[in-house]
Amino acid sequence: MPSRRGLPDAQLLKVQFNGAKPTRIDLIFSYELVTVKGRNLEVLLTGLRSRTLAVIEQFNPATHGEPEKDALVVESIESITENLSTSVSKAGSQTG
Repeated sequence: MPSRRGLPDAQLLKVQFNGAKPTRIDLIFSYELVTVKGRNLEVLLTGLRSRTLAVIEQFNPATHGEPEKDALVVESIESITENLSTSVSKAGSQTG
C-alpha cells in the first residue's frame, strides 16, 4: 500500500464517496482504482472536486503526531490495477 499518492488530474475519470461526511473515497482512473479511507475526508473531497489537490498522504503517527479530533486523517490508500471493471463495480456499490 502506498503511503503517499500523486494524482494525475487529467486522467481522473470519476470520484465516488460514501455520504456527506465520507470515510471512503474512490478515485477512478482509466487504468486504476484508488481507494482512500479515513475520517473527516470532506476536506480532501473538496480538493478533488476543485482539482486543486496534487498529492494524498497517508497518516503516520510516528511522523505526524496525534491529530486533532476534527482533523483530516487518511488511514489507508489502496490501489487496484487488475480486474479493474469488477473492482470499479464493487466500489460503486460500497460508496452509494
